Amino acid sequence: AAFYVEVLFWVTSIVLYALKCIWAPLDRLTTYGKLQRPEDRDQLKHTAPYIALLSNRHAWILFYATGLMCNTAILLYELMNLQGGHAPLYVNLMLQIQLARRLLEAVYIQKFSLGMMNNLNLLFGASFYIFLCPATLIEARFFGLDHQNDTSFIIALPLFIASTVLQYHTHVVLASLKKYTIPTGGMFTYVSSPHYLAEICIYLSFVLMVQGRCLLMDLALVFVVINLADSAKKTHTWYKTKFGVKYPHSRRMLIPFVL
Repeated sequence: AAFYVEVLFWVTSIVLYALKCIWAPLDRLTTYGKLQRPEDRDQLKHTAPYIALLSNRHAWILFYATGLMCNTAILLYELMNLQGGHAPLYVNLMLQIQLARRLLEAVYIQKFSLGMMNNLNLLFGASFYIFLCPATLIEARFFGLDHQNDTSFIIALPLFIASTVLQYHTHVVLASLKKYTIPTGGMFTYVSSPHYLAEICIYLSFVLMVQGRCLLMDLALVFVVINLADSAKKTHTWYKTKFGVKYPHSRRMLIPFVL
């Protein structure tokens, strides 16, 4: 039953976020931070705590803390019950590093937009990590996941490390900016949202570590791509609207030289 509940969660999430991209009312309801319309931000202020309980900063700290606690429990279970392939263990070890780093960045480095996150996003953000952390373990118990081969390990691990470094560097750059200035240097030379590109590559490394044979992780990657591609598009539009002709014309939205 756990496997099918996971499938239902990821498929529903993908459908809802795909709908969000084309249906304005749902998009406005789930947009937050600097991309949120001023009138929607004001409405949240006046209706909290009925619609919004936490600030954007505290919401993200909650997400990563929830994921870290959940993933720690999964890791302990895997270490005490090692059998068959170790690919699920490696994925959760990588995820543990990702969650711990992001939690530390949220607490000590990142500057979050003022405002509140609505309870719908709050509920989904916490649910995302609760369903993500046990995904490979659940599928391994149902269908088995073979040992990762040398090729998958050699590709997945360097991709994870490089993407982690890129995302950390991007967050440091963004945190160092004066308000409403154009980020420059590094991957910002090529794209508006290097941190979103890095996040997608991190989840791709999870998929590669299990050779693409974990349906649940594949679905999680599809969701992340849809979600972050939409966010990257909005961020790119925001930059161009905010800075006009001063914004680098050659800078792409998400993928260097392509998109």
